[in-house]
Amino acid sequence: MAVFNIRDFGAIGNGTQNDTECIQAAIDTCARSGGGTVFVPRGNYLCGALFLKSYVHLHLDPGARIVSSMEEKDFPMLQNGKKAALISARHGKQIAITGMGVIDGQGERFLEPDDGKGKEHVLRPIKTFRPKLIDLEGCTDVMFRDVTLYRPSAWCLHMTGCSRVLIDGIKILGQLRGPNNDGIDPDSCRDVHICNCHIETGDDCIVLKTTRY
Repeated sequence: MAVFNIRDFGAIGNGTQNDTECIQAAIDTCARSGGGTVFVPRGNYLCGALFLKSYVHLHLDPGARIVSSMEEKDFPMLQNGKKAALISARHGKQIAITGMGVIDGQGERFLEPDDGKGKEHVLRPIKTFRPKLIDLEGCTDVMFRDVTLYRPSAWCLHMTGCSRVLIDGIKILGQLRGPNNDGIDPDSCRDVHICNCHIETGDDCIVLKTTRY
C-alpha cells in the first residue's frame, strides 16, 4: 500500500499554523489513488474538520498530535444540520485510525477554570460550539488501534449506523469535569468489538444507543 506523508503536502506541525488543508489533501490524494496510509509524523498539527475517505488508513507516529482548532469557522455545517467533528467519515469502507500518537480535542479550554471547590463543570460562555472528536456515519470495516483520544470537548468516538468495527487498545482520556463527555457511543451499529481499552470520562464510558437513524 502506498504511504502519503502529510509533510509532503505542506503540513508543518508547529502547533500554531493550521494544517487542515495539507492533511486533507493527503487524505484526498490517498483516496484517489485507491487507498493506502496517510502518515502523521512527530509534531503538533493544529486542525479543523478532517474528512476520512474509503480505504484510507490514518496512522499517527509516536509523538504525533492532531490538535483541534478552537475556531468555529474551521468546522463546517454538514447536511444533517450539525457541525463537523474534528475527524469525520460518511459511508466509508475500510477506514482505520491507528498508531501511538494523540488526537487532542483541547476540551479543557471550553470550561471555566476549576475553582478547587468541587464545583461542577461550567462551560465558557464564549464557546457556543463543541465539536465531537470523531464522528462516523454509515461506515463499514472500521478499525481504531493504539491511538490516544485526549480531552474531547463533547462526545469522543460516535459511530452511527456503522458495521464491522474493531476498537482495540485505545486510550480515551476525557474530561472528568466536562459535560457530554461520552467515551465510545455505538449508535444503531452492528458487529462492534471493543477490547483492551482504557477509558476515563466525566460521563458514560461506553453507551449502546439506538436513535432515529
